[in-house]
Amino acid sequence: MKSQNLSTSRKNSFFSIITWLLMSISITILYQYIQNAPLWSPSDLHYIDLAYEIIKAFTGIIIIVHIVHALFREIEHSFLVDGAVIRRFLPLIKAVTISTVWIIGAFYILEKLHINTSSILTGAWIWWVLLAIASRDIITNLFGSLSILLSQTFEIGEIIRVQLKSNLAYEWLIEEITLNYTKMTRLTGEVVFIPNRLIYTETVENLSRRRFFDYTYRIPFRKQSNTNDIKTRMRIIEGKIASYDPIEVLYDTEIPNAVDLVYKITVMLPEENEVFDSEMRHFLMEHIFIEPEKEVSKTKSDTVSDLQK
Repeated sequence: MKSQNLSTSRKNSFFSIITWLLMSISITILYQYIQNAPLWSPSDLHYIDLAYEIIKAFTGIIIIVHIVHALFREIEHSFLVDGAVIRRFLPLIKAVTISTVWIIGAFYILEKLHINTSSILTGAWIWWVLLAIASRDIITNLFGSLSILLSQTFEIGEIIRVQLKSNLAYEWLIEEITLNYTKMTRLTGEVVFIPNRLIYTETVENLSRRRFFDYTYRIPFRKQSNTNDIKTRMRIIEGKIASYDPIEVLYDTEIPNAVDLVYKITVMLPEENEVFDSEMRHFLMEHIFIEPEKEVSKTKSDTVSDLQK
């Protein structure tokens, strides 16, 4: 499908260039015919020359623009820039090139019309300043885009985690990076287009390039639980974790309410290990959540036996 679209685009560009070239040749032939006709006064010939120069410049600009489009399309699909950083800047270079062609052509036409371009250039700076003030968000977005493109923080096909200012973290799959926005898909299927200036100011974690995978487990205890029992169970858990040769293990304590105590354990492994995660959850269920219930049941039964005696 992609090669078919490329072939169709090439044909359209070729026929467009040929059409405008034939039109330019036809205009030149018509101009020669009109100029040689003995019907025109010198002032009429002056206006005919002026009109011909303007039309010739305009058609020349369009032909050059079509050629630039075709060249950049070929460069974009060339294997020489496949995966290279310059591929990201091709849209910007293309836009600048085409804009330059139109500006040069416009000033050429203005010179032919005997319009003072110096005063236009002087006034253009004022308009550029006003435009920059009015479109500061666009300029900020452009700088954010350039920062992302140059730093190579993430690439297309990678998964990132964006930490927003609202303390919410979302995981996204990168699908497209442009000079204006980044197209991303959430793991739940939603497609979003986020301006690059927003991504530039947020904390981004590239999950596809992380050097370890982290697994977090929360182990609840009652504050009234026996301290020695908690230490014994934690040593059992530490021994289980150590058997997998983790890069690092982080322990933290959380107090969700007045009666509970939660030990938060974060295990960092050198690679993704679903077997570890599954075994660890079963292990915790066996040594933390099930056994205490057995002990409580055993205590209750012992109490009942004593009362019967």
